[in-house]
Amino acid sequence: MEFYTAINDLVSELEFTILAVVILKAAHLNEHGSAARHPYHLALESILERYAAFMRTHDDINSGYVLAESRGKQPDQLLKTEYRRLRDLESDRRPDLSNITGLWMEKKSANLVGLQIADLVAYPIAAKVLHPDAEQKAFDVLREKIATGFAHDRQSFLGSGLKILPRSTLEPDLLWGNKTEHGS
Repeated sequence: MEFYTAINDLVSELEFTILAVVILKAAHLNEHGSAARHPYHLALESILERYAAFMRTHDDINSGYVLAESRGKQPDQLLKTEYRRLRDLESDRRPDLSNITGLWMEKKSANLVGLQIADLVAYPIAAKVLHPDAEQKAFDVLREKIATGFAHDRQSFLGSGLKILPRSTLEPDLLWGNKTEHGS
């Protein structure tokens, strides 16, 4: 228990902002059938859109790159190809991605701080989405670090710093409690 308390205290003290996407794979497949997109490609698109929009709302951030964990030669190549496709795709329905300078991939063995923090962040967020009624102390620490205010609902992190796909049918208050209680 002391270990988890120490990790939560450390994460709480670090300065970073979370942009996360949770793909409910079974629901996505049920909704789209054989037309369902690869979940990693769908997540990449959503993260790129959020990251580009997030940077545009912060005067001190002009551009940035995406760091992803390497999953092997073939999956990495497929993700890089999808990244290039999305960067080259012109659409009036999504943000311009020109402020994203690249996609960098590294193996977990590189032991990069950003990838380690991403690992610490991913599970509690997924667990809270999958089991919203269960107590998630680690998620409670992360809640304030999830970006807010730059997407559809400017009062909440849902749709801004946290995207759930396919779109959740649950009301945000059912997932996260009273908005004002959590500062979202």
